[in-house]
Amino acid sequence: MTLKESLIAFSNNEYYGGELITFPSTDDQKTKVRFVKINGVYEKGGKRCNRAEADAIVKEVVKRLKNETLRKDSIGIIAFSSTQQTLIEDLLYDTIELDKELTQYADSMYEPIFVKNLENVQGDERDVILFSIGYGPDSNGKISMNFGPLNKIGGERRLNVAVSRARKEMIVYSTMTGSQINLNNTKSKGVEGLKHFLDYAEKQILFEAARINNTTEQLSIQRQIANTLHSKGFEVKTEIGLSDFKIDIAVIDPRDNSNYILGILLDGETYLVSECTSNEQSSIKSFSVSSEEVLLNMPDTKATDYPDINYPYCDGIDSYIDMVVKNEQPIMYTLLCKRVASHLNISRVTSKSQYFVDMAMKKYHYIIDRDNKVICENINVFNEWDKYRPNVEASKRRPIEDIPSIELEIVLIEIVKQNLSIPEDGLTLTAAKRMGFARRGSNVDAALNEVLSKLIEQNKLCKSDGIITLSKQK
Repeated sequence: MTLKESLIAFSNNEYYGGELITFPSTDDQKTKVRFVKINGVYEKGGKRCNRAEADAIVKEVVKRLKNETLRKDSIGIIAFSSTQQTLIEDLLYDTIELDKELTQYADSMYEPIFVKNLENVQGDERDVILFSIGYGPDSNGKISMNFGPLNKIGGERRLNVAVSRARKEMIVYSTMTGSQINLNNTKSKGVEGLKHFLDYAEKQILFEAARINNTTEQLSIQRQIANTLHSKGFEVKTEIGLSDFKIDIAVIDPRDNSNYILGILLDGETYLVSECTSNEQSSIKSFSVSSEEVLLNMPDTKATDYPDINYPYCDGIDSYIDMVVKNEQPIMYTLLCKRVASHLNISRVTSKSQYFVDMAMKKYHYIIDRDNKVICENINVFNEWDKYRPNVEASKRRPIEDIPSIELEIVLIEIVKQNLSIPEDGLTLTAAKRMGFARRGSNVDAALNEVLSKLIEQNKLCKSDGIITLSKQK
């Protein structure tokens, strides 16, 4: 499911009349739809494909695979014709399969790269979708109004499905622009949609977008609040959003100006729209304009570095265990056994290493945690713990079974707070990445879903129609 408002804005405006109530995310200051103009030629009378666009897409895939950060996002490629799909598949195969390093990178991605066309993409989703329009000027500079499946009856439905497959980012590679499509020469709804889509990708223009008009009184209050926040040193923006729903005022994070840290809704038509989406699907909280404490409690990340695990030499296994527990608490039983085995120069956990841990546990506090045990010096550590420790350094990486549920709870709640509402699958996917897992394997998925179910059961989070929000008590 799409996680960024700009990725669904075109479909919402073009095909749903702006009736979908979408919420801006904290990093929606810049659109997640990017247009890349290609200097290419559509081989109309020959192979009916566009080599320049295909080369550009393969180059982008290679760049992403070689970049440690970019390859954490899965990739999907959608061509507007089957011949363009085949060309991209062949070029991609020749590029990746003949390079062992690229093959390893591609195999390590948590979702495989796919190459589809308009007619077979259906329900496939990826973090990043690369589009190849393919059609465009021929060698004589002429553009035919024949765009394959788009010209057929129902072509607009195919386009709608295709342009809503990206979760995080969409890049459109095209030899032509929307201005080059002449709607006087066609009555096809699919072709009309393509023109509007290219205009949106290139210029962020939505055709006949609906708008809610604020009253003069509401605009006056909006300006007063915005000016007051600005006088206190905060940078603000107003009227944030791409659907009829708007965040009246958004405060920019002073530590990262690409993100928002606070959204404010005023009691008006926009607020009424949000109320009608059902209380279970919003985490809007009311407060007095004069309550300055809201500015002192900006959302912050709970991430922290894992402590140094290069322990000095010490006499006695008990002293070593004490040192590890004090440094790494809360620590899972399985991880403590691994530390002891390593200290004893044993390559794997044995009954001997487990025996030492079992004896030492008599003086510690522990609780059962996902068929494991999590250990601390005392119960106060549990009660006061409010951080999670993602896998950053390879030497400190913890498999999911060695990460206490309390850390997973904190990261899940943090993500929901930052997004207001988020699809269940998107939440666990984001949590896995935030904890440092490049792939969301079955073990990671099972652990996160178990912890999420517990949070919902405890009424710390709410679930309605697959959407997760904070509970009213939170």
